Amino acid sequence: PVAPWQVYDVPLEPGALRWIREREGLGDAWREEDYVCEQRWAASEDGTQVPMTVVYRKDLALDGSNPALLAVYGAYGQCVETDWAVPRVSLLERGWVLAMCHVRGGGELGASWHSAARGLKKLNSVHDLAACTRELAKQGLSSHPKMALCGASAGGLLVGAFVNAHPSLVAAAIAKVAFVDMANTMADPSLALTIPEYEEWGDASDPEIMTYIRSYSPYDNVKLQRYP
Repeated sequence: PVAPWQVYDVPLEPGALRWIREREGLGDAWREEDYVCEQRWAASEDGTQVPMTVVYRKDLALDGSNPALLAVYGAYGQCVETDWAVPRVSLLERGWVLAMCHVRGGGELGASWHSAARGLKKLNSVHDLAACTRELAKQGLSSHPKMALCGASAGGLLVGAFVNAHPSLVAAAIAKVAFVDMANTMADPSLALTIPEYEEWGDASDPEIMTYIRSYSPYDNVKLQRYP
């Protein structure tokens, strides 16, 4: 997350790599040695250790005063992207902490990590994310009133489910192209993507699965409460 992509020429014969260029970098305007990139762990509700990739400026005081942006996905066995990205630079330079939360449902720890938060286990993703916010606060990297959450598509579903269940744990939430009307969507097999999605969310024609989906579907759980 702190190192721009580097392009090298790799000779077939033995010899040193030849550096060609830096891709999407900022040249001398960016000093990766001024930043910390580390893995931290949060204990989820059932004791599972959830990894986070955390990036911040070395000179930050870890006293809970820093704003933090938490990125999350947690579905389809896909990993949260931790690559270098120029848009993050502005936040890092202004003292933000960036935390990529590798909750269950993603693929960061293999197929079993994905299986541990799909179908009738989806709420593990929500529990994991709550644990990540609490651990960041416990370690002084940020505090709940200074945390923002961001997720897209299935990650947006997780953002929606999370703020319904834990509205006080973050101050802001960004749900991009979010899959929020789960119950109605998964109950309609005439929609193009519904049946292929059974593997991830379950077949909503099964009453047990529909009850479970309704327990976290963002659209179905909006309530009168203070939201981020």
